[in-house]
Amino acid sequence: MQFIKLLLIGLLSTVSLLACGDDNATEPVIPPISMTINMPAIYKGVPTELTAKGVYENPALNKTLTTEPRWTIIPTAPSVEADFTLTNNILSSNKLGAKAKITAAYFATMDNKSIAVSNLTVESVEITPNDFTIIANKTNKQLKATATYSDGVDATNDKKVDITTVADWTVPTGTTTMTVDNIANKGLVAATSKTAKTNITASFSAKSNTATVTALEESSKYSSLLVEPADITLGNGLTKQLIATAYYKPVGSIDVTNLTTWVSADPKIATVENITNKGLVTAKSDSSTSVIITGTYGIHSDTAEAKSIPAPIFNSFAISGTDGDTVKIGETNQLQTTETIDGSSQRIKNINSSDYVCTVADGVTAIRISKNCLITGVAEITDTVITITNNKAISKTQTIKFNVTAK
Repeated sequence: MQFIKLLLIGLLSTVSLLACGDDNATEPVIPPISMTINMPAIYKGVPTELTAKGVYENPALNKTLTTEPRWTIIPTAPSVEADFTLTNNILSSNKLGAKAKITAAYFATMDNKSIAVSNLTVESVEITPNDFTIIANKTNKQLKATATYSDGVDATNDKKVDITTVADWTVPTGTTTMTVDNIANKGLVAATSKTAKTNITASFSAKSNTATVTALEESSKYSSLLVEPADITLGNGLTKQLIATAYYKPVGSIDVTNLTTWVSADPKIATVENITNKGLVTAKSDSSTSVIITGTYGIHSDTAEAKSIPAPIFNSFAISGTDGDTVKIGETNQLQTTETIDGSSQRIKNINSSDYVCTVADGVTAIRISKNCLITGVAEITDTVITITNNKAISKTQTIKFNVTAK
């Protein structure tokens, strides 16, 4: 009996140690207090990512929900289930004007919206860039395909939609030295040897267009190298990307930034990346002095002059609301900021940075604040003070009074 007791004690101790010592235990998922589906425009043949705005008790946790919710779709007559395809949170439809109700459910929160596929049809397809040169086995080029959806009557209703990932990309039959990816990285062009001009075609919804590409050998002689921008001024610690372009006559230019060797004449003033992010300049000094950055590719070189100055001083900021200082119950108002840097007032912009923290007094529930200082009205209230803090500014705190009115 004593042996059995000791054995049980040992087993319980082992289980206890395992439970307490599991450093990799999964943290509990915190549910949102509300969720609102973000409604994108839906076009025939174009997969659309469905997202929802999740609002949490702690505003710092507010985020965009993608695959977390359970997404479902119910067609609205006369539309039928076959008119839609929903995989996780990716929705597509091949029927103009198809209607349905989309629902997102996550923990105890739920939202639903009525959707309708646009009645616009594809009028044309455009490829950018449409005429370029690459170096065989060294550089490639990512093409973008854009469809113009139109009602054929009012040009103001026309919409341009990125169809790069759904277009059918091809090269002429029999072409062996030029390729365009039509599977993983759709629209990515590469070449294995020197070629004359070759057409790359993007087709979508019975419309198509072509881009012209020429491939050169790396040993081909070129006329010059251009490094841009030629002059840059950076605050200490800030960065700027330089671009190197090789010019070949008569075929055109090639971005050779990643094939160029980059050197800074004085890394104490500014450095230039020559391994990972080639051509990326970083200011390293408060001296307000300049340094020459040299890019060399093949037989040619070019330079840029980089001046490193003290980092800009973020003096203060002023706060306003997109729709003034009032929001209706159930609606949202975006706070905006006008920053003063080095004594100069900058352009007004929406708050879209985690540097800004917006709060209301403890116990105030009539206003809900989510990520990027989005103000949502919950119940009627007047003159509620919202405090906005940015610790990077000299004047770190500002306030704005907000009112919530009935719908």
